[in-house]
Amino acid sequence: MDVFWKTVGAALVSTILILALERQNRDYSILVTVAASAMVTIAAARLLEPVISFLGELESLGNLSSDLLLTLIKVFGIGMTGEIAASVCNDAGNSSLGKGLRFLSNAAILYLSIPVFSSLTDLFLQILGDV
Repeated sequence: MDVFWKTVGAALVSTILILALERQNRDYSILVTVAASAMVTIAAARLLEPVISFLGELESLGNLSSDLLLTLIKVFGIGMTGEIAASVCNDAGNSSLGKGLRFLSNAAILYLSIPVFSSLTDLFLQILGDV
């Protein structure tokens, strides 16, 4: 959790720096925003490493398909990346592009979810066929 608190502190300092830079040069403030967002994303990835290893344990214990778990991780990553990118666009004053990125990430999530929905449908058909 030390990574969390350090990242929160760095993000707050970055926010103050961004506010100060907006008055001087908006281009630099956007660059600092992108850099701070990348820092937060890297910290989040470090915190998610144990979660990914736990999912690997669940996969082996429950005889689950690794493709489905990988798809869930990809869906999470796309959702978070899309949200961060959209927020940066909104902060830069381009809210329409931010909304477009949110729509794109939702479409990508639905596209990646097709195998999950297919597996659920097969499972329901198996359950209903056994009744």
